[in-house]
Amino acid sequence: MLIRREIYTRILPCIFLILLLLTVIPVPIFAEDPKDISRGNRGPRIKERYEVKLITGDTVNVLVTEDGRRLYSIKPADPSQINRHFVKVLIKNNTYIFPLDVNLEKVDKELFNIDYLVEEGYYNESSIPIIVSYRKGVGVNLAGLIASINSRLREDRNIVLEISRDIRMFRMMAMKIRKNLSGIKIGSAFKELVSSPYVLKIWLDRKVHVSLSDSVPLIRADYLWTEGYKGEGIKIAILDTGIDKTHPSLDDLDDNPSTTDPKVIYEVSEVPYEDPMDYYGHGTHCAGIAAGTGGGT
Repeated sequence: MLIRREIYTRILPCIFLILLLLTVIPVPIFAEDPKDISRGNRGPRIKERYEVKLITGDTVNVLVTEDGRRLYSIKPADPSQINRHFVKVLIKNNTYIFPLDVNLEKVDKELFNIDYLVEEGYYNESSIPIIVSYRKGVGVNLAGLIASINSRLREDRNIVLEISRDIRMFRMMAMKIRKNLSGIKIGSAFKELVSSPYVLKIWLDRKVHVSLSDSVPLIRADYLWTEGYKGEGIKIAILDTGIDKTHPSLDDLDDNPSTTDPKVIYEVSEVPYEDPMDYYGHGTHCAGIAAGTGGGT
């Protein structure tokens, strides 16, 4: 079995900054085809396989053994660059694999957090969601650059970069890098984007999970209820993920569909291009705790 040696002599300065704060444990990177590792009696038995496409166009193959270990092999975006160098580090129990030519001052390291990309399902999505922060006054120029990149690198009708939203207030663009093009074209689009003077930094558009808990006993609302405090007639505001005002516990005051007495009397979204409807559920949950009738629960 061939094992690619870890390369530390050319680690980027930004990685050194990370190493000063976090514990890094070097582990080997397998250079051979991951399908060969478990073939015959040559290696451990494999129970799971994942293929993670990086923003650089390179592919990381992840093999999970029956005893829970993870093995990694790398397929460079350009097959002719078989000797391209990568560094693999363990940071807070997460495995990162960085190409040594990536400038981490302009690229979020989480785009190379292999374990996170697997656990959150990014590996299985058709595109890589990113957020690009840009310099003041260059939003139009950046959009023009992206159109130019797509014009040159598109395959049939498939473009590399798709702008989802331009949040001008924060000078950020949400966009997607399509995975259905060749690794070389993905890598070329990334290099042109990250080297642009318009771009400040490229971030992974991370997934956010809102945690629900037993809020009523936590704030001792049940104690107040037994004391006769029910909150009747009090107007409250819920600042959260929105409210589903059609929920049976929030659509009216008395749970009687024949009456017209809505609970939600005003709604507004302070997020550009978003409506106040709750598409996640947390805001509705909190509103139900604060003012729900209990209907439909």
